[in-house]
Amino acid sequence: MLVCISPVIASSFAYYFFRPEGRINYGALVDNPVNLSDLNLKLELKPKAESFFLELVDSNNTFVKKNNLNSLSDFRGRWLLVRIGNASCNAICEKELYIMRQVRLMTGKNRSRIERVWLIPDDEILSSENGLERFDGTWGLRIINSDKNNLDLLKSKGFKTSSDSIKEGLWLVDPRGLFIMKFPPDPDPKRIYKDLSRLLKVSRIG
Repeated sequence: MLVCISPVIASSFAYYFFRPEGRINYGALVDNPVNLSDLNLKLELKPKAESFFLELVDSNNTFVKKNNLNSLSDFRGRWLLVRIGNASCNAICEKELYIMRQVRLMTGKNRSRIERVWLIPDDEILSSENGLERFDGTWGLRIINSDKNNLDLLKSKGFKTSSDSIKEGLWLVDPRGLFIMKFPPDPDPKRIYKDLSRLLKVSRIG
């Protein structure tokens, strides 16, 4: 199915982001989108509200009808707003968590198509005091040690941005698990929303 519709999505994507008058997208398109759908993850902290998947996860952080949430592919075809950063949450982290929440709310009836994810590459303990409690709806997922090097794929593929840090700014992951767009540090939520709303309009895969 994906093979059949991919050309349609690609042409629609090009129409909305590469009009003749020039570049209109806010986020930086990733050169050769990176598939990290099978990145090994451990669920550290689940939200209490504002997530479609809450009803599918029990008190032991286990899917009622499935195994543990242990990869991005387990989000079952949702668009993901992702931040990659250590468990300690500074002012920048708090702002990014807030922006992810606001952007999702701005999508209105399309909110069920979007999830928010915080990928944690370090070993520091993540607690509700680290920002998730104040910006409920974000999933805290720790990257398993053996898979941390896979994040280098985001660097090795290259992306059109002035920053070379994968931990600066927010990422947009499509329903297939492809990292397709990177937003700059100190992102503008209204401009992120415009990019995301265009994609939601043409997407048939999430």
